[in-house]
Amino acid sequence: QNVRPLSKKVRPLSQKVRPLSQKVRPLSQKVRPISQKVRPISQKVRSFL
Repeated sequence: QNVRPLSKKVRPLSQKVRPLSQKVRPLSQKVRPISQKVRPISQKVRSFL
């Protein structure tokens, strides 16, 4: 029974978040290959330590 007021609060929040997530998505796609390059390097460093 208490879900309805909650959903009213959540809806404007999700509308604010949506454009943000659309901005973040291309960024995360850029970061992903970088992180894949960094991972083996960090594993090498770990093995040295």
